[in-house]
Amino acid sequence: MNSASMSIRFPYPPQSGGIIGFLNDASSLITKMEDNTLVFPVQFLTLGGDAASTIMYQSSGQQPWILGKSATHAGCTNPSILEWESGKIIMITSCKYGRREVYESTDKGNTWKEALGTLSRVWSNSLTGPWHQIQSGFITATIDGRKVILLTQLEYPRHNKGEIHLWLTDTNRIYHVGLLPTEESATSSSLLYVNDKLYCLYKAGVGSNSGAFFLDLTSWLQKIKDALSNWTAKDNELRNCSQGAAASRGECSVPFPTTGLVGHLADRFNGHEWKDEYLGVNAVVRGAAKKAPNGLTFEGKGAGAEWPVLGKQWPTIPLHFANYGFTLAATVSIHEVPTGITPLMGLKRMRNTTLLGLSFDNNMEWSVMPRSYTNYFAAWKINKTYHVVLKMHDGVGSVYVD
Repeated sequence: MNSASMSIRFPYPPQSGGIIGFLNDASSLITKMEDNTLVFPVQFLTLGGDAASTIMYQSSGQQPWILGKSATHAGCTNPSILEWESGKIIMITSCKYGRREVYESTDKGNTWKEALGTLSRVWSNSLTGPWHQIQSGFITATIDGRKVILLTQLEYPRHNKGEIHLWLTDTNRIYHVGLLPTEESATSSSLLYVNDKLYCLYKAGVGSNSGAFFLDLTSWLQKIKDALSNWTAKDNELRNCSQGAAASRGECSVPFPTTGLVGHLADRFNGHEWKDEYLGVNAVVRGAAKKAPNGLTFEGKGAGAEWPVLGKQWPTIPLHFANYGFTLAATVSIHEVPTGITPLMGLKRMRNTTLLGLSFDNNMEWSVMPRSYTNYFAAWKINKTYHVVLKMHDGVGSVYVD
């Protein structure tokens, strides 16, 4: 194989804490952007002993490769990249505290911003396995005319045997496609989508017993297409919610915004699960509940539902963004006067500490938790429909009724 020399331009002046070398744990693919710029991810070590990730790129007609002027947080390595929108690079990394941080750059690595509101810290490193920094598949694909991201995630759920999961996202909603049928002790993996076919190449085994294996995942595309079709159909239903048949059935009275909408709970109810219409995280129902038009009616003390940020999909946390900001909206009505103060909606930290919430009482009054929040609400009425919103942004909470 012929080798090619590379001319690299370093943006960092020689100083303490400067780059002393590049790290290489796995092969890195070169990405060709829409403007013909060639980009590939790099991880480096500084004099201070910190490792971090950035990119190198070569613009069309330009001779030297240029190193990005900024990098990820220290301790985030093993990067993979893709171009999402024109000129926008998304990089996923494995970080030393156990989560996979996702970064975005629109200026070829001059600045990086962690995508805390969407994908960052959703996925974990291989928590209990011997491999902290395993290369995983991370690609874009246009399926049924819709651009999405497909990625593979290595987990060690039992007996220290690696399992590879396939995930789908549009950077807003996140869907678990399934567990891939791999050999035991799977480790690194990569994905290829071409000509409406999907393939996975992965490594399994250790040392002399290791090998590369190939999976044809084309049959899995139907499940992905079904999820995308579901997302589109639900978006259309909610956008047109105040019109036509949906309004006549009493399912809704106002149109719903779908930009940034991650999940929706309606009337898909099974046992103790209130199923997300967008196939994401389901809510857990407690106490007596029965179906109501486009929702549920809760009856009795302690009845209600919890939409968990840490749920069954642990160590993956699709709703991790809620730690930084969210808007939760609900249409509610109260059918009986309670004997005391009764919680209606709220945000709780672990160990049941209420961070933000709305309650109603036997005096027909609303109350906001914590009580340091000012309450300007009028009295509530039996059987009246209310639109309630809880909002948290930059550590500041707000409660709205109608």
